[in-house]
Amino acid sequence: MAKKLRLNAALMKARGCGFSEMDAALSANMYNCRRNSVTVISAALDNYVTKTLEKVWKALSFLNDYTDGGFFKLR
Repeated sequence: MAKKLRLNAALMKARGCGFSEMDAALSANMYNCRRNSVTVISAALDNYVTKTLEKVWKALSFLNDYTDGGFFKLR
């Protein structure tokens, strides 16, 4: 809904409910599908950001390995 209305969105929920996986997938999608986009991942603790970023890199590596280079970008 925020994307259609061209607005930003803020999401809040409890830890351990799978949000980091969803956030990682959305961030990887934004990176690959939106030209000149900026994606910011933030959390209260550095450890949470680190774990989410690991999932983002894993998602991007998966796309590079299993899409015949269709999503490969230099990063």
